[in-house]
Amino acid sequence: MDEADLEVAFHDRDNHPVRPGRRYDNTPEGIALLRGDICAAASLVGKHPEIWVGFEATSNFHKNLERALRSARPRRMSVFVLNPRSVKMFKKMYLQVGKTDEQDARAIAHFLLKEKPAPNPEPAEGQAELQELVRMRRTLQEENTMNKNRLCRLLRQHFPGYKRILNGKLNLKTLVAFSNFASPDDILAAAPGELENASVAFRHRIGAPFAARLRKLAAAAPVQSLNQGIVFIIKSTARRILDLYDTIKTLDSQIESALDKYFPDSVLHSVPGLGRVSIAAIIAETGDISRFATLEDYIGFIGLYPVRWQSGKTDFTSRMTGKGNKLLKMTFLVASAPARIYNPVIRAMYDRLRARGKSKKAAGGAIARKLAAIVYTLLKNNEQWNPDKAMRGMEKSEKMIADIERKKAEMKKDGSSSGRATIEKTCRPASFPVKGIVAQTRKSRKKDAVPRRR
Repeated sequence: MDEADLEVAFHDRDNHPVRPGRRYDNTPEGIALLRGDICAAASLVGKHPEIWVGFEATSNFHKNLERALRSARPRRMSVFVLNPRSVKMFKKMYLQVGKTDEQDARAIAHFLLKEKPAPNPEPAEGQAELQELVRMRRTLQEENTMNKNRLCRLLRQHFPGYKRILNGKLNLKTLVAFSNFASPDDILAAAPGELENASVAFRHRIGAPFAARLRKLAAAAPVQSLNQGIVFIIKSTARRILDLYDTIKTLDSQIESALDKYFPDSVLHSVPGLGRVSIAAIIAETGDISRFATLEDYIGFIGLYPVRWQSGKTDFTSRMTGKGNKLLKMTFLVASAPARIYNPVIRAMYDRLRARGKSKKAAGGAIARKLAAIVYTLLKNNEQWNPDKAMRGMEKSEKMIADIERKKAEMKKDGSSSGRATIEKTCRPASFPVKGIVAQTRKSRKKDAVPRRR
């Protein structure tokens, strides 16, 4: 599948071709023709057979096809939007070499018959709009972070010590100042009151104290007159960051409006520490919670689990996996910060993990996973947040963890003492060559022996 064409293979449940494959135009006319050919091919198999249609998620080229197939009447079709990586690994498992559109179409049909994945549920009303809004917001945030890093790099080079002198990071006053005055000589040559009266927000100015610190920073700059190219980059980057702040603020209002319009009664509104933008991102990316049979399936979809590497005697757990829905993972990681402030259950878990010696990063990942478990439980059972019930569950889990740790300590203590006694009584011969043992059992050479020639 691409922007122009659709390569289709028609197979029955035994993976035998029903009719020759064909290429269709990825247009409304081509999709209507494909839908008719699917029904015609189904009539060759039997009377009222079940129709499965699978295709890879390729950018948004499949959206129109998915919408048309879901609305097909009177013959209903089960639509499967597949992960391209899963199909690629499936082809490798069967040692398929080469890549053509025709081979990919047959591989997708084979994948559906062998793996039998669950069909994708139809999205709820407003979910697509909400998904586009939250993904656009994430894109703007990533661009804003990139611009901030660029501006910080330039200020460190041309205005060393700006964080210490300006008493902070890239706040609004700093951005407004450098969007108008990007060279030290421009700052020092500014007319009296010009720098102080620069507007930051409604009825807010840079002010005299900040302007004095800014002049002090400019006077200590290693180069007083910067090149025009550097001045342009600093000014345009600072202005772009300010523009992105305004755009993200407007986008947040659009997200909240869509959330109130389509999902006003969601149970996630009752969870302390979950903001409205975070709730919108969770609803948009999660979709129908019934497609996740267990909590582990939902955690795996997000990617909130560590990776374990074990081979022989080497066994360690590394950092969190890079798989999963990146936007949903970032949403839970970011939401864990306010949740440990406003949610008593999350706060108690965070304090317990920190008391056990966990780092802030490890404890933050653990409470993000706990927050995802709470979201899954509430959506699955369609119940409101109950702090008393959640706290009782937390106390029960803490008691179970304490019992497990106590039993492990007792077993370790008993095992170590019994192990030492066993080693003192009997000494089992080694099954592999050890230098010390070999040296003791080796016969001593005679003194008058002739040295061996090499």
